[in-house]
Amino acid sequence: MMEGDVWVINSPETLENTIRQIRQDYEKNGFLSVKIEVNKTRTLSQNRALHLYCKWMAEELNNAGLDMLKTFDEGASISWTAVSVKELMWKPVQKSMTGKKSTTAQTKAEYIDIYEALNRHISSKFGVTVPWPNRGM
Repeated sequence: MMEGDVWVINSPETLENTIRQIRQDYEKNGFLSVKIEVNKTRTLSQNRALHLYCKWMAEELNNAGLDMLKTFDEGASISWTAVSVKELMWKPVQKSMTGKKSTTAQTKAEYIDIYEALNRHISSKFGVTVPWPNRGM
């Protein structure tokens, strides 16, 4: 195993393979550092989907003439970006719903719950809706 490798253990077979590899690596190197996480956090594809969703939401809000300050506060026109959607829309909803600051700490189910809450709010208030990205897109 190389430093930084991650194994997902989700079956008796992957458990046994991981144990076997850990034994081999320990015997070879005489030292290992192992981190075990038991919560299912978001997958890499969910992370990519979040960033794609934020990009699409930014485009749709900009196309609807809803700049950042017009959406959240009256003032100067500032176009949305994927980063601003993530930081100013997604993360506050996420923090409110889950108490978690980092998008890497969310579970798969939390991602969908956060999306649905945010999408419901934006669509009812501004008439803008963006689908959650999926692999077929």
